[in-house]
Amino acid sequence: MSASRSNDSITASWSAVDSATGYDVQYSTDDKATWTRAATNQAGTSYTLSSADSTKTYIIGVRAVNDAGESDWTDSAAVSPPTVQTPPAVSSVSAVHNGGSVSASWSAVDSATGYDVQYSTDNKASWTRAATNQAGTSFTLSNADGTKTYIIGVRAVNDAGESDWTDSAAASPPAVQPPAAPGSVSAGRLGSDVVANWIAVDGATGYDVVYSTDNKTSWKRAATNHGANTYTLKDAEYSLPYIIGVRAVNSNGESGWTDSNTVPIVKPPSNVSNLVAGRGNGSIKVSWDAVSGATKYHVTYSTDGGASWSLAASEHTTNIIVIANTDAAKSYIVGVRAGNAAGWSGWTNSDTVPAN
Repeated sequence: MSASRSNDSITASWSAVDSATGYDVQYSTDDKATWTRAATNQAGTSYTLSSADSTKTYIIGVRAVNDAGESDWTDSAAVSPPTVQTPPAVSSVSAVHNGGSVSASWSAVDSATGYDVQYSTDNKASWTRAATNQAGTSFTLSNADGTKTYIIGVRAVNDAGESDWTDSAAASPPAVQPPAAPGSVSAGRLGSDVVANWIAVDGATGYDVVYSTDNKTSWKRAATNHGANTYTLKDAEYSLPYIIGVRAVNSNGESGWTDSNTVPIVKPPSNVSNLVAGRGNGSIKVSWDAVSGATKYHVTYSTDGGASWSLAASEHTTNIIVIANTDAAKSYIVGVRAGNAAGWSGWTNSDTVPAN
């Protein structure tokens, strides 16, 4: 009988025995000290042992069987592990510096089971290992220094060892240009703050922010190299108009300035007008004309002709209110004033709502 190895399998074959109805197959990896049964009553005159250990020597044993019993075992010659050669060097390595990362690729080496990858940023004076036994024929070095030139080294590896290193050409950082100016800047009030927004600019690493309250006659710096494309100017004066200026910056310079719209002055609203109060079922319904610029209303009432006042609502948001559980035996005067972030209007009082 004969046995041969192909990649990770071993195939044994033998001559047919006339009276046999099948064959038992076994194998040994310790020079016949122990045996492992591979097949029982195997049909045909060949057998393939899959997933053979590539580091071990195999002996295959076969015996013929029929209804009367089994023959003696016949053993193959020893089948040695395949000879593994150190892989040849990678033929070429290409590398591209993308600013924040470096991408390397190379041609596959037939006998390689993986690849080691290293890099140098000091023209090969020193090396840093980036990957060991890397699968595939490409590698991306993340978090690369955008100011340094990289050389990538790659070698092929297998069970027999490693090839020589193959180095890429130097991959220089991409040229950095000053960023473009923000396309537009919008600004508006949010409570006591002024908030500015703009579209992020490609290539910018930050933004400088200034503001003017005198129609661009003078400017004050609000932020330098700000990291986001929105900025909040805290506690802005209600009595001043604001213009926000923004420019994009990076390591190679700054863009021109882009100015926002004018954020107008905020004044307290004017007094409430057309204040009407009348009795309902155990309540007093009050209404007035909505006041431009008002965001809230303060509502009070008096049952002693205005000598003293009680609170009905401190920050009412509509121009209608019902004061519940009123005393039908008393007359009422209702006072309303309008407010916003800048302050309150004066009071407007209703006519007296007489007692029933």
